[in-house]
Amino acid sequence: MKIISRKPSKQRKALYNYKNNQRSRLLTCRLADFLTDEYGIKRLPLKIGDSVRICKGEFRDFEGEVLEITKNLRVKVKEAVFEKTDGTQFHPTIHVSNLVLTKFKSEGKKMDAWRGFMIERKAKDKVLDIIYDGADDAKPTEGIIDKIVEAEGILIGPSNPLVSINTILSIKEIRKTIEQANKPIVGISPIIGDKPVKGPLDKLMKGLGMEVSCVGVAKFYKNLIKTFIIDEIDKDKKSRIEELGMKVIITNTLMKNLEIKKNLAKIALEAMLKCNE
Repeated sequence: MKIISRKPSKQRKALYNYKNNQRSRLLTCRLADFLTDEYGIKRLPLKIGDSVRICKGEFRDFEGEVLEITKNLRVKVKEAVFEKTDGTQFHPTIHVSNLVLTKFKSEGKKMDAWRGFMIERKAKDKVLDIIYDGADDAKPTEGIIDKIVEAEGILIGPSNPLVSINTILSIKEIRKTIEQANKPIVGISPIIGDKPVKGPLDKLMKGLGMEVSCVGVAKFYKNLIKTFIIDEIDKDKKSRIEELGMKVIITNTLMKNLEIKKNLAKIALEAMLKCNE
């Protein structure tokens, strides 16, 4: 994820147009030393409600609550306030690189549920179920349904199928549109061997009684995707996936460098075109 331009105006425009998942990777804040010592991590994405200390500028050493996060990675802090000549107050925006995270947003006396699971308890809790709170009432963002209908194909990347992909698919209108559109849908396995490339997917799948392998992911996507791309390590599982009614492509899916990324994208696009033939 790079902004390939030396012009500040183009850099700002590219940053503003980033998708939320891309922006969240950049919106990480350094943790205070005592938090790093306690949890063993150095950086985390900021959330509204977190407490931060300002390290530079006129409000240096001020500590306060995050009120707002803008699209250009700037933050409004509750305690950092300027007063205009007419007496009205406003919060200046401060770049995330000039902040240190000192306290996590809390629900009562605890962290929010996901951070508590991932950070405080090191993802050791037994997972009983995943609830997509609000999914029944959620509506797609304007234009999304039209994009799905107009698309020549759909690629489901190697993201966590339970907490990333299914969060989207749990919105009834989106899933219904994808199923009725009859588009070539290609998926890439997020698991290589018996482990995910990153994240707690293996713990989530175990808790839900799913097989922790590319086969388990394929079963989750059964009746949705038509072609499934798996890693070379999992070639012995090809026949089991084919029994689910999917075509299987075997290649290197561990994207260590740009060349592998390009090759994987090319294979996925070619798979879509073959589905259309």
